[in-house]
Amino acid sequence: MATAQPLAGADLGILGGISQNNDEADDAQPSTSTRERVYEALLEANLKGSFCAGGPADGTTTAPALPTTLGLRITGLGLPSGGDVPLPVTDALLKTIKAKATKVADKSFRNVYEVDRKKIRIQNPAWEASVAKLVQHCAYKLGVHPNNLMAELDRLLVMGKGGRIDRCSDVEENGDVLGTLLIQLPSKFAGGDVGIFSTCYYDESYEDEEEEEEEKTSAFSFDTPGDEFACHFVCHFSDVEYEFARVTSGSRVLLRYTLLHRGPHKPTASLVRNSMEELEWSLANLPPVESMVLYPLAKEYKDSALVNRGINALSHPHRVNAEAIMAAGEGWKLLVINAKMKYTHTSRGE
Repeated sequence: MATAQPLAGADLGILGGISQNNDEADDAQPSTSTRERVYEALLEANLKGSFCAGGPADGTTTAPALPTTLGLRITGLGLPSGGDVPLPVTDALLKTIKAKATKVADKSFRNVYEVDRKKIRIQNPAWEASVAKLVQHCAYKLGVHPNNLMAELDRLLVMGKGGRIDRCSDVEENGDVLGTLLIQLPSKFAGGDVGIFSTCYYDESYEDEEEEEEEKTSAFSFDTPGDEFACHFVCHFSDVEYEFARVTSGSRVLLRYTLLHRGPHKPTASLVRNSMEELEWSLANLPPVESMVLYPLAKEYKDSALVNRGINALSHPHRVNAEAIMAAGEGWKLLVINAKMKYTHTSRGE
């Protein structure tokens, strides 16, 4: 069940159960959606997700928790202690890494240093399995089947004070590349907000307007108190632009993974946004009295599974629709409720 805030006066009904059938109502409210239209849009969307996703990977959200003790080791740079890198990185070690690592040549990367994947060792045996779970989480967020997405470690990035990435995009020569996954390792810094930008050209609109261009932006900030002791992530499609604001103090360390798509019909940010456009519009334009919609799952989940795993406990088709509602419904709250529907039939004798 999805609800929009506030709920005062909301009418609880089966999704699609209320619609306006008279021409007068349609003429009076040409831009008003209905529950039926929401339901139809949810069924018709062939790609259900967003152009990017991000947040903490510490178990406090639906994203899986990544180990904070990696056993990170950088070889071939002559670092002290055999190349072991404790996290968060100290100022002294940061200075040594910057002196021996390679400065990124791309002009959009300012004071950003990189270490090739061949020189990176992660000794915690739980790391790979945890990243695999995170990739599955990213797949649901991006509207990709979890079986069709995999990640390959590309490089390690280090940004000290003054480091930033100006707005840019990735040019991928490999046709299997879907996008990028950035995992921020425990880091103590200030500034450095991440912005992801997606521009989409719509071929048609719902009010017979001309074709128009629309840019959407998502922002992520990982420098609040306590963030230095956890991992965070951002994933996005290749056909978007991104930027990292200037780090004003401290340093951040990131692992960059390339997201690869297996199988035919590789999605893109533009394809996903076009697929989700009708659902976004129909949710945004529901009248207040219909700002609660019910989507029956025809399955009862164990309470313990929902409490312990949340949305991760849902089956694949149910999870896909839940992610679609969360991606399309800005300001909406998703609830999963176990309930029994009771039908009562009353007949009157003549």
